Amino acid sequence: MKLKILFLITLFFNGLWATTVYENGDDASDWKVSDNRPAGATVSSVPDNGGNVIELNGSGTRNAYLLGDKRDSADAWNNSEDKKIKWSMKFDESFRISIFVETTDGPRVLYYDNKKGKGKRRTKIHYGLGSDSSNGEWQTITRDLEADLKAFESDNEIETVYGFMVRGSGRVDDIILFNIPIPHCLNPLTLTPVFD
Repeated sequence: MKLKILFLITLFFNGLWATTVYENGDDASDWKVSDNRPAGATVSSVPDNGGNVIELNGSGTRNAYLLGDKRDSADAWNNSEDKKIKWSMKFDESFRISIFVETTDGPRVLYYDNKKGKGKRRTKIHYGLGSDSSNGEWQTITRDLEADLKAFESDNEIETVYGFMVRGSGRVDDIILFNIPIPHCLNPLTLTPVFD
């Protein structure tokens, strides 16, 4: 009986956890090289990390790769529900990941790189992930975009998330927007049967 109740609670919380997967590494066709100077930058799907991932290959941070768009368009994610983001990445050089959003005060760019510190300059908000984020190993980054915005603009709110841009050569996978995380205690993979 207890197992049945735990299972129902798990289903209830899973139903509340909305996620939108924008990249799972299987297909590079949704990506575009948004800054191809110098020429020769490529986006491809390659095997790695137990499946396929997206490989971004060019002249370091001089090239940029875009999934979605920088503003409202047919290619943009136009996601007004999910304000948290998670992605996996593997870089062994400098990188910059930008998330394009519309807010109540206009467009903003939240960007993350392998430097230290955080700050704001006009409409761009920076969070450094530190040098370990470009150590050549796979790692997963999770950010609350609304909280990152409010740290610098407390009265502002995200209305829509448009897209994800990478400057730098490396690999990315599992780019997901979500709203409410599943409580760890209710993860169905970790439940153990309880019998009366």
